Amino acid sequence: MKYPNNLREIRKDKTVKATDLADLLEVTFQHYYALERGDRQLSSQQLVKLAKFLQITTDEIVNYEPEENSETNEKLQRQKSLEQDNSDPYFRITQDAKKNGIPPEDFAMALDFVKRFKNKG
Repeated sequence: MKYPNNLREIRKDKTVKATDLADLLEVTFQHYYALERGDRQLSSQQLVKLAKFLQITTDEIVNYEPEENSETNEKLQRQKSLEQDNSDPYFRITQDAKKNGIPPEDFAMALDFVKRFKNKG
């Protein structure tokens, strides 16, 4: 069964926390993560419970295919393209600025200065 990968994708598409699903299934969050990884198997009762809660069929959990135009997939595609472009020094600087809480307007001003300085040299 390919549902372990599906569980995570469905959960993210539905913007549900793993801890909420663990509570629903009356298992620890470690147990739930083991279900998502495929280290443990869902019981038929758990599968039905998840389907009802997520408002999808059990078949959709087992054979889940994400929508091609879903907002989540678009975000993931943008993230992947950014990660692939992380060799760009501006990308790395942007990520560092976000991590360190630098306001976007301050960062934009600093980046503009660097670009102008680079063009003069």
